[in-house]
Amino acid sequence: MNCFYHPDTPALGICRWCQRGICTACIAEAGGGLACLNRHEPQVQRMGKMMRENTSALAIMGSFILLMGLVFSGASLMEYVQNDYFEPMGLLIGVVFVLFGCVLIGKSLHARSKRTTTNV
Repeated sequence: MNCFYHPDTPALGICRWCQRGICTACIAEAGGGLACLNRHEPQVQRMGKMMRENTSALAIMGSFILLMGLVFSGASLMEYVQNDYFEPMGLLIGVVFVLFGCVLIGKSLHARSKRTTTNV
């Protein structure tokens, strides 16, 4: 692949905004990835900011769902301890919420670590 702006020069990367090949003369690191120099840097910076915010929102949502799962599970177990009546549906809902919350938190942490190791 060659540079979009310099067709005879090999591309070093791809602009995150326009997906065009860019060479060393056209490349800029924009905080959210590579961008066309003096063309798409603000857009790529906004994309990077949105990705960071979405990762944080995913972690917060996962934590809330995990907490709700613990509440459902705890309420079901407390009902059993106090009244010797076991409600399996409450415990099942709680366990599903706990698992789903853990998955969301794990995805958030994975995305965050992937972003910091690649830095692109």
